[in-house]
Amino acid sequence: MKNIESFNLCVAEILGACYEHFPVKVDLQFEEIGNRVASQFSSEDSDAFFNTVMTSSDVAAATIEWLTSAGYLWSGNKFSGGVSSVTLTPKSLELLNLAPEALQRKVSIGSMLAEGSRNIGRESALALIRTVLAEGAKFSLSGGF
Repeated sequence: MKNIESFNLCVAEILGACYEHFPVKVDLQFEEIGNRVASQFSSEDSDAFFNTVMTSSDVAAATIEWLTSAGYLWSGNKFSGGVSSVTLTPKSLELLNLAPEALQRKVSIGSMLAEGSRNIGRESALALIRTVLAEGAKFSLSGGF
């Protein structure tokens, strides 16, 4: 498992959860996100799965911190194993409300992510997150946010 793939899947889970509950703030637990991400990687060995969950949990913690620093999330206090009062910033809400042109039916990225990356498929979740982060970078570079 590559860290960047784990990062992108964590982004999908985090933004999806925040979008689903918006504008209500949510508490996010690293291990819960790690479990959902790890379940998308095949492993028949319970020790390997546990290590994947633990690695994904560490990546989830770092991802929330990165998303907050990059202006995608507002978050409250860290607690043992998670972060409280997490919500989308205007920047991320606008990005998640985009509907990719490739889709014939106009469904927002946030709506798709709120279904959970496991439901939409790993590759679809990764493609959506690449779109969100690329558009976010464009907005930031142009002074949009």
